[in-house]
Amino acid sequence: MSLQRRPSFDIRLSSSGTAAVRAGFAVATSLALARLGVGVLFARHACRTVFSREPPDELSALASLLQVTRPLRIAWRLLTARFRTTPDVYILGEVRCGTTTLASMLRSELGMSGPFTPWVHPLADEKESFYFSGHYWGVVAPALYPLAFPLRVWRWLHRWLRGRRLFVFEGCASYLSSPWAPRLVAAVTPRPVLVVCLREPVEQHRSWWRLEQAPLQASLAWAEELRLGRRWLGPPHRTAGYPPKSFREAVLLSRSAVLSAIAAKCSELHGEGDGLADCTAAADGLRAPCKNASAPLPDDLAPDELTQFELAAYYRPHNERLFRVIGRDLGWHNDPHRYPFYHPSPGVSIAMSRDSEWGLGTTPGSGPGSRTDLSVSAASDSSLCLVDVL
Repeated sequence: MSLQRRPSFDIRLSSSGTAAVRAGFAVATSLALARLGVGVLFARHACRTVFSREPPDELSALASLLQVTRPLRIAWRLLTARFRTTPDVYILGEVRCGTTTLASMLRSELGMSGPFTPWVHPLADEKESFYFSGHYWGVVAPALYPLAFPLRVWRWLHRWLRGRRLFVFEGCASYLSSPWAPRLVAAVTPRPVLVVCLREPVEQHRSWWRLEQAPLQASLAWAEELRLGRRWLGPPHRTAGYPPKSFREAVLLSRSAVLSAIAAKCSELHGEGDGLADCTAAADGLRAPCKNASAPLPDDLAPDELTQFELAAYYRPHNERLFRVIGRDLGWHNDPHRYPFYHPSPGVSIAMSRDSEWGLGTTPGSGPGSRTDLSVSAASDSSLCLVDVL
């Protein structure tokens, strides 16, 4: 009799196993389709906003982009955004001003938690979310900003298990020059701690140029490796002469009519203000193991001395305005080889910002990139620290 019952038992076992396999297959298929759908939409948007290229038609190029993005995690975080926290600290600073090094120190030395990034890149991981920069299909709604940060229950568990609060930071360098970011951040973080990374402007230009040129124009090489081709966006998204082939071309490109128009619009968004005269917290200098350092260039690609002198002459009055605003001289003009002569330029205006705003004030049509001065709110309900990158 037991021998007659065993076949029926095996049939039931086989049926339940088949159901489990089917369920697992359905889940795997759904996840694969979700990853493909979200990934393709994200990749097509990123081609324009990150790589300044028309979205490719080839599936192989989109497949390459899927390898350097995190579409499933993006979808999960969008669904759970309402249950997540917001950052306590914001690192502000332009490109090549030490934000990557400082973010690394906050994680390793202070045990802070950085944001989620949609890109699989070692320098962006747990450093910058790119949310208010528009990488998530151009959405910058404050309600969805928490998607880049830990779940609130995780912060509670951290305090319960370790007996101390888990501090969270955001280190997206592009927020400083995004005129819409301050008001959006103020909507989600009423009492932020702001850490501003500064660097002598000419040295920042040199470092940025070195990074873009070596090795083999890294950002362009990355795009080529992803098979995005050279289908650059046309006007009004991109000006002629991009990417520049020399340091002087890069400076001249920054004075183009298109960028001057953008600068004028940013100036309207910033408004006027008195600056940082009431800044209470400041730190001079930070010496730490440098992250993402740029390599020296061969002589034919290195910035020429004349252009560097022109940049120094342009930036000096703005540097001095910054020193007066923060109440200290950062010593940028102590190099006689870079700042041998100085003749003030008449009629240079500086747009500062306040009322829960930070950003780069702009003077339409003047100077490299039309950037003129640093401005961060010094409201009584915020904490501010200035870090001069040596």
